[in-house]
Amino acid sequence: MRILSIVHADSDPPGVFAQVASELGHEHDEWRADLRPEPPSEPDTYAAVAVFGGYMSPSDDDRLGWLRTEKGVLGHLVERQVPSLGICLGAQLLAEAAGAKIHPADPPEIGWSEIEVLPQRDEDALFAGLASRLTVFEWHSWTFDLPIGAVALARSSGCLQAFRLEPATWGLQFHAEVTPDKLFEWLDHAAIDAVAKRIGVDPARQREAARRHLPASMDLGRRLFTRFLGCVADHGTAATDARGRVR
Repeated sequence: MRILSIVHADSDPPGVFAQVASELGHEHDEWRADLRPEPPSEPDTYAAVAVFGGYMSPSDDDRLGWLRTEKGVLGHLVERQVPSLGICLGAQLLAEAAGAKIHPADPPEIGWSEIEVLPQRDEDALFAGLASRLTVFEWHSWTFDLPIGAVALARSSGCLQAFRLEPATWGLQFHAEVTPDKLFEWLDHAAIDAVAKRIGVDPARQREAARRHLPASMDLGRRLFTRFLGCVADHGTAATDARGRVR
């Protein structure tokens, strides 16, 4: 099965999702949307697309021409119902592509946070069976409203944390993909990050919390992405698209 990861910066790689794809024997391409004008292949020829985070905001398309291009690609994917999973910025971009409003988070969320998994998780292929409360890692200054027709799956005290749009598009505001090396790199940066300093993020305290929460966070990420790929297979990865090509 061919999977495309849309990556926006060195700081936000696919992490544990790439590990899962490799272990399951899938072909995995990465598109650095900020560096290359076009993806390796037509995006809708992939069985699935994962969209990751980055330092930019989803409103930066006025100054980042490549982000405007990517938004066009994501709109096409949503329209064509290509199975997609967005993380943080990626979730915001997918929500916007599906017609939802994006806006600054009030307040921003940075660090380990408890989120509520909503009752409708029991009918969702990714979230079924998860605990009603999860501790996850957040780093975002923007968020999104629920797209019309989508199902809310999780939320924090401040914003929506997960949604599903039929047939096979999900958005996760939290960083289920993060690995130890990147998490500690982010926390090293927190000491000089203006938003992190403004809201009082304590990097030392977050590092200590990571020792308790990161193993379960990575297990959650692996579980969610494995389930996502299972849904992709059920969706029909051998279906012929409108151009007559097989995914």
